[in-house]
Amino acid sequence: MTTEEPARWAVTLDRVIAETGELDHLYALVEERSASLDCAADTPIEQAQMAVEQVINPILIALEAHLRDTMNPGMTADEVKGIVHAWIEEQRALTG
Repeated sequence: MTTEEPARWAVTLDRVIAETGELDHLYALVEERSASLDCAADTPIEQAQMAVEQVINPILIALEAHLRDTMNPGMTADEVKGIVHAWIEEQRALTG
């Protein structure tokens, strides 16, 4: 998050996800996207690396960008939760 945001939301993305209670919801998106990944890896480690590079990192980067564009200093935790929840649902619909 940028320093222009209040100290309350000037935190890491993982903290925002944890504090909004959306971790399991985000995990569902990761699972769905990972399932659709055509993984030609030889080992479980290579498969995990592909999932991180092709699924997890892009999701987290896109979510962080979305939050930077939509959050404002006066938002409550419930409002931020609504933003995160709606974004994940939109992404899940795209995956479906």
